[in-house]
Amino acid sequence: SCDVNCTATDACEALTLLCPSNAPCNIRCVGDGTYPQRCERLNVTASTASLVNVTCIGSQVCPGLTVSCAESEQCNVRCRGDGACDGTVYPSVVDGSRATQLRLLDCDRETSGDTPACNSMEIHCPSYDAQQSPQCFIPGDGSYAIYERDAVSGTLAWVSGGINIWARHSWQDITLTNYDASHATIPIAGTMYCEDGRYECDIVNSNTSQWEWDCRNTSRLCSRDEYTTDPTMEPTLDPTTLP
Repeated sequence: SCDVNCTATDACEALTLLCPSNAPCNIRCVGDGTYPQRCERLNVTASTASLVNVTCIGSQVCPGLTVSCAESEQCNVRCRGDGACDGTVYPSVVDGSRATQLRLLDCDRETSGDTPACNSMEIHCPSYDAQQSPQCFIPGDGSYAIYERDAVSGTLAWVSGGINIWARHSWQDITLTNYDASHATIPIAGTMYCEDGRYECDIVNSNTSQWEWDCRNTSRLCSRDEYTTDPTMEPTLDPTTLP
């Protein structure tokens, strides 16, 4: 296997790591809070590895992370700590579209911090398998955008960020892990792109009928209720009148 530990100051900053063929590829970036950006703009290319594990633990340890997962193999990306894999300044992209399975892990936010671990990340999911079982796993209890709490009402209001998901079969490709809809306290923001990006919708997790992650506008073709395996066109928002 190939094991790379980026623990020194700026150890893997702006580095492109090419994983070897037919072997596991394990990349670990750990920050200590003093010199956090061990792996800023790290690019992991693992097109022929047998397994890919990328771990980013610590405040701002992997901002601008790019991971190109191996074809027909499993890919795991773990982000833990304030802004660990933040994509605000530099795009943070995990492309698992050709993998057999993609697991995004943790995506938490430390109570003392302001930036979620997976803030503004872009996730490209693999399609479901032959049995139509989802193979893209995303933390349902993760935090992906920055919110501020209203001093009067106590409600959370979106400020910036969000998760951007590319999934050919929309929600049919995705399993939300560690998500209890009845106790969901973190609002979700972001965008779902389905059918290879031909259609899109804003994401929300406050649909009163389901309390699941879904399209804010449930009439959009990427929504849980509307998506089919062969969508033809978006519903017309402002239909013209007949002559």
